[in-house]
Amino acid sequence: MFVRFGPLADSLEYSIVCYIVKRVTEKKRRKGCELTSESVKALARMFLNLNQATKDKVLSLACEGKPTRYLVQAIGCKHRQFYEILRRDAAFRTALSQARAFGYEALAENVLTLVDDDALCSDPQTLRLKADNMKWFLSCVEPTKYGQRQTLTVESVSIGDALTEAKTRALRVINPPDPPAPEQLEAPNPFD
Repeated sequence: MFVRFGPLADSLEYSIVCYIVKRVTEKKRRKGCELTSESVKALARMFLNLNQATKDKVLSLACEGKPTRYLVQAIGCKHRQFYEILRRDAAFRTALSQARAFGYEALAENVLTLVDDDALCSDPQTLRLKADNMKWFLSCVEPTKYGQRQTLTVESVSIGDALTEAKTRALRVINPPDPPAPEQLEAPNPFD
């Protein structure tokens, strides 16, 4: 039933449109509805018209710090198709990464108010587990901002130079150098 039609065949969301149209047409066939190629095209165009609204919904969910599965559910596709959209649509990918950054900020703020927001006063261990999970997740996705800061400096040491320096220090202890001779002051000759 799928016919490649016009500019939709080259559009960004073609695979997603095909998937959704296929699902809808299967449901309509089960109900006994008659489908023509024009009705399939109309259904695909309807999806594309709603696409910007769907993208806005996905971006707002990402700003709230929701995980990817909620974003995929908002579009109504599979994970593979979601990542295909991100691969092909650079503007949406950039907007989503900015929204994710805002979402990570929101998640970090939720860690601070986790106990205050818990109206049911649930188990403290559960709240601690939630907070630890959020902190771990943030440290994984943004280690420079939320990770534990550990500075590691590595210096290379030449073993030969270190041994030579140790030998000279040992020789100074064993054979101390002669003390310097006191300076003799020349006194003026009183007979001159």
